Amino acid sequence: MQLGKFSINYLHHKAPLATPVIGAFLFQSLYALIEARILTVADVVEAMASHRPYRPGLGIDAALNEIEKNKGICYDNTVADACLRLFREKVSSLQGLDYQW
Repeated sequence: MQLGKFSINYLHHKAPLATPVIGAFLFQSLYALIEARILTVADVVEAMASHRPYRPGLGIDAALNEIEKNKGICYDNTVADACLRLFREKVSSLQGLDYQW
């Protein structure tokens, strides 16, 4: 089965334990894509750490605490560990990272 960006983008908004609109079996099969699991963790970190028009950024520490607290529950263990290791050993903030939406 070939999946495009839309499918991965859709899946990263769905928790792995949630009742999906597209059916449990199909959802679990699609969520097995590493891209969806990586995007889930990355989106949480970016959303929590970054400023929003309706609230100030909560900071990278709050975001990493969320990932650590819920790894294996809401977030893939391997992806969560890689994210935590990356930010704790290599990157101190989201400032200066070059990404585009």
